[in-house]
Amino acid sequence: MRRLFVAEKPSVAKAIAEGLGGSVSRGDGYLSVGNDVVSWCFGHLLELKDAFEYNEEWKSWKIEALPIFPEPISLRPRNDAGAKKQISVIGALCQQVDQVVNAGDPDREGHLLVMEVLEHVRCHKPIKRLWLNAVDSASVKKALGGMTDNSLLTGLLASGKARSEADWLVGINLSRCYTKAFNRDGSARLVTVGRVQSPVLAMVVERDLLVEGFVAKSFYVPRILVEKIDGLFWATWVKQSEEGLDAEGRLIDKAVASNALPANAHNQVVVVSADAEIKEEGPPKLFSLGTLQAFASNKFGFAADKTLELAQSLYDKHKLLSYPRSDCNFLPESQHGDAPRVMASLANCLPSLAQVVSRADPSIVSKAFNDKKVTAHHAIVPVIADAKAVAALSDDEMKLYEMVVRRYLSHFYPPFVYEASTIILEDPDKKRFKATGRVPLKDGWRVAEEADVDLDAATDEEENQSLPKVVVGEHLDITKREIDVRKTSKPKRYTDGTLVLDMTNVHRVIERRLKASGNAPSDKLLEMIKRLKECAGIGTEATRGNMIKGLIDKEYLYRKGKNLISTDLGREVILNLPEKIKSPIMTALFEQALDAIAEGKMEPARFIDGQKRWIVSAIEHAKINKMIVAPYVREQKQTGGAKGSDRGSKSNAPPSGAWPCSKCGKGHMLARRRGGTGDEFFGCSKYPECKHTEKTRQNITINIPL
Repeated sequence: MRRLFVAEKPSVAKAIAEGLGGSVSRGDGYLSVGNDVVSWCFGHLLELKDAFEYNEEWKSWKIEALPIFPEPISLRPRNDAGAKKQISVIGALCQQVDQVVNAGDPDREGHLLVMEVLEHVRCHKPIKRLWLNAVDSASVKKALGGMTDNSLLTGLLASGKARSEADWLVGINLSRCYTKAFNRDGSARLVTVGRVQSPVLAMVVERDLLVEGFVAKSFYVPRILVEKIDGLFWATWVKQSEEGLDAEGRLIDKAVASNALPANAHNQVVVVSADAEIKEEGPPKLFSLGTLQAFASNKFGFAADKTLELAQSLYDKHKLLSYPRSDCNFLPESQHGDAPRVMASLANCLPSLAQVVSRADPSIVSKAFNDKKVTAHHAIVPVIADAKAVAALSDDEMKLYEMVVRRYLSHFYPPFVYEASTIILEDPDKKRFKATGRVPLKDGWRVAEEADVDLDAATDEEENQSLPKVVVGEHLDITKREIDVRKTSKPKRYTDGTLVLDMTNVHRVIERRLKASGNAPSDKLLEMIKRLKECAGIGTEATRGNMIKGLIDKEYLYRKGKNLISTDLGREVILNLPEKIKSPIMTALFEQALDAIAEGKMEPARFIDGQKRWIVSAIEHAKINKMIVAPYVREQKQTGGAKGSDRGSKSNAPPSGAWPCSKCGKGHMLARRRGGTGDEFFGCSKYPECKHTEKTRQNITINIPL
């Protein structure tokens, strides 16, 4: 029987050909191995048609022409000769074989990418599915022996098509709609709207406004320093009522704080309880793409899309990692048997980690090996390493590779062991104070991990202090009593890592907003939060990094060091969009619906109809509501003219929406960005003759929906 394997990219096709065994010969757009042939795509060879290809009237951006709902939505070959040629190659090969194997990447998009080509060339041969989570030789051979019937993935294909069509409908309609609505004054803003892009932008805008509007507030922590023969330790006041507390449970009444301290006449406290417990802490979860992006951002300052690019290179070019676009933190139980060989290869290829590898125990079975928690992919882990491949890594590839290797090895170490102690003290007036301590006893897996594994962990001296051994009823001397005046912490701006984590765990965003509002949640909202916890967040592991990059390219966000900050244009967009478009709840429920389609629990037509109803309501919102926008004119690309002229302007008239320069009176103010910081400002169009600048408008109040 002759088979045709169709991979997502040439590098994977090469790995499959080598895995088939035998002599490999190259043809025009394919590889031959014995009786089999292996061909490939390079990205999506087909794309959804443009609006005007359905109706010439849809070529111009007129709000009156909306909504654009072509029936049916269809594909055409990508508009380049290489894509068209490769489609022809795959079509011809389909006619020459007995069976076709879909070898697309193991996710919704990879499955769709190959299947849409096979459908386009009208392939009616039996189709198998090759599920490759890694492209090293051992993994390829194992996958080739376990191919499944492609028809079992009908739901996954339907889900991919529904996602593609829905995103096209939202983008084509709402981007046109809000671009026209924003530019009723004749300005030239391009406003793009997307079901993932807009909620993500809203999250950054919300965080920026919190940062810029933050005013530190004082709160009080009454505490005493207690002495025992073998040391001193701090104990803090235990709240016994709500008096003097704010909504966050912080003590803000200084009088209450002063009264909380023991009276000066009292120089001792008595121990009313003392508990010490030996606790164990297992290693942090193995990496999914989201957590890998978060830690790489935190440790190395890598942008999310850069981390994906590096991980992809380590997977398909160097064959050192498993499939990187994974949302899973677990491994199949059967994969535990590979650990000795993987470790042996790592010891040989990574001298810098030789000691860490030598202390790892491959017989340890951590909680990461759990068949019930493995999804379509497993966690990102090292595969059997090749010394030449490791030697060829760039500096950044090596940084990421070692981080994944360390995390994998940490699961073959014993737990981190520590003693957690709690002492409750009481003064003669029955005021209570609590001391906590945590003393490490055995490093365990921490030997393998270099960096802090908890991005949200806060160091607290009082929690990590070493407490002496005490007994109930023992009296201890008070050596100091004080009111520690602390300040509320300023929110931190988003980085790639923290934004990806919030996109993945979007329920946390809603919970924070709910807490900040001070309102009691409705039953409906609580149900929404529960459902959000069960879904995979907004966006996908494969698209989140590119989504952030896209927001920067569209000048909705800019980078300042590690931080991501919204521009004035980005804030105006969020100010004016209706709540449903910018709420993460809607896009998370979108992903949940796609999962239901993949599982056969929802019909794609029902999902698309719901998207159309939502689009119509958004268009009506734009038609009847005036957009609140400041005069905003982007500097056009230079088309000629001397220095100091109105660059890009074909006449002396200032662009619509601009205002005259208050200094020279000749030019008009244009939105520009500082090269060093990325900060926006308005500069005179007569620069360098006139160097007058004005600050961007601030203090925008934006309603961010729950």
